[in-house]
Amino acid sequence: MSECASKPRRLPRLGSPATAHHEAGHAVASIVQRAPIKHVTIVRAAGALGRLVHQPIRWTRQGVFDDSPHGIARAERHIVVCFAGPLASRKFQPRSRWRRTGTQDFETALELFYRIVVGPDQEYMERYHGLLWRRAELLIDYHWEEIQAVAADLLKHGTLDEAAVRAAIYRTHGITPEYLAQIAAGTDLNLQFDLHWARNPGKPSLS
Repeated sequence: MSECASKPRRLPRLGSPATAHHEAGHAVASIVQRAPIKHVTIVRAAGALGRLVHQPIRWTRQGVFDDSPHGIARAERHIVVCFAGPLASRKFQPRSRWRRTGTQDFETALELFYRIVVGPDQEYMERYHGLLWRRAELLIDYHWEEIQAVAADLLKHGTLDEAAVRAAIYRTHGITPEYLAQIAAGTDLNLQFDLHWARNPGKPSLS
């Protein structure tokens, strides 16, 4: 008699709810600020509790950091995305070790920060850094419901691509895939505004 029963598959180890909120903070901040992502996961691998995989910041052909106004604005958005993870953890669980789990995020943010801020004026640098930190705090507070929805889906599925993250965000506002398809085919200005908002959460105008 042949043995046809297979060995039980080992289920992937998922991060905690705090980790899910941390990664959801990164993901929602990316979507809101129009920073495309590949996927976000709380599946533990290579010592990481979770990670967000996004498109890298664009560099010039010479490999030098783009220090144009557009490039600086892009770097600022990525810094806010870095801050958003630890801040989401802090909001979800204030007594957690959110600073420790966000060490890599802070290091990445600091590296970007020193690329766009040049000069010996320490007071200016502290105020600039504080401004970006505050931007991240406001983003987390304003989009907390969406972050909770993405965190819930991460705890359920482990990994979400950009489309799944957007679906979770839409769901908090009662927007279904069917509704998106309906308004995409329409010509009514109000429906087109809904479609624009769905594609660009947090953007109040069509411009």
